[in-house]
Amino acid sequence: MAWQIESENRPVSFHLSEKETILLNYLKQNPHISVKKLAIIGMLTETDAEMLLAYFLTIKLITPLHTEKGFVYALFDENAKG
Repeated sequence: MAWQIESENRPVSFHLSEKETILLNYLKQNPHISVKKLAIIGMLTETDAEMLLAYFLTIKLITPLHTEKGFVYALFDENAKG
């Protein structure tokens, strides 16, 4: 998979772990995911699920969405308004 790195502005290829692939595949088929849901489907502790989400937030693959029940995470959409 190739992604743009903003500071470099050039394509970079990297390999995804099984857990990262599970997260991306889930988000391609569903509008968002919670920490608890990622922990369940990825067979992770909630701490590890939070760390994976934090990593994806850092590289701008996902974005947080605030709901009445707390935060959920969706694929980043650079064309989204807000």
